[in-house]
Amino acid sequence: MAPWTREHRVFVVENYIKICESVIAVQRLFSKQFNVERRGNILDRNTILRRVDAFRTTGSVMKKKPPGLPASVRTPENVERVRFAVLNNFLLPELRRRRVNNLQMWFQQDNSTAHTARASMQVVGGMFPQHVISRFGDIPWPPRSPDLSVFDYFLWGYLKSKACRNKPRNIQDPKDSIRQDIATVG
Repeated sequence: MAPWTREHRVFVVENYIKICESVIAVQRLFSKQFNVERRGNILDRNTILRRVDAFRTTGSVMKKKPPGLPASVRTPENVERVRFAVLNNFLLPELRRRRVNNLQMWFQQDNSTAHTARASMQVVGGMFPQHVISRFGDIPWPPRSPDLSVFDYFLWGYLKSKACRNKPRNIQDPKDSIRQDIATVG
């Protein structure tokens, strides 16, 4: 069926209320009024009930716009503004707060398309000179390769060997071992 017009909505609500809240009667009247074929695409029960409920709640048969600001538009300018804000207004202050020496730390991108954009890579490259692991970074890394993630490959292999060095007696033993080993790595 084509999109609901105001006439369709008013018809459904008026007749539902007028004929003692009978969905089947509204379906029959609607089909007759708007020339829907006998085995055609009729309104389903939930659609009718939602329209009536919306009318009772809002006092209108039309969809009302939600209150508040409209959703933002995804433009290249907005995307760039958000990217800049995340890198410069969150990441950099957080690194400073934690007193991280960017020149000695490595940065690994997850290779999401937005994260490997030239603008992002320039900012990250400036923050971590010669220490970026990424598809377009100083150390090239295959995109979206969970089996080749640096942390999976090195850290979890190391932790697994440490956690299983003694045969665990229960599930808590390897968990405790991993926590202790993480503390010594960090």
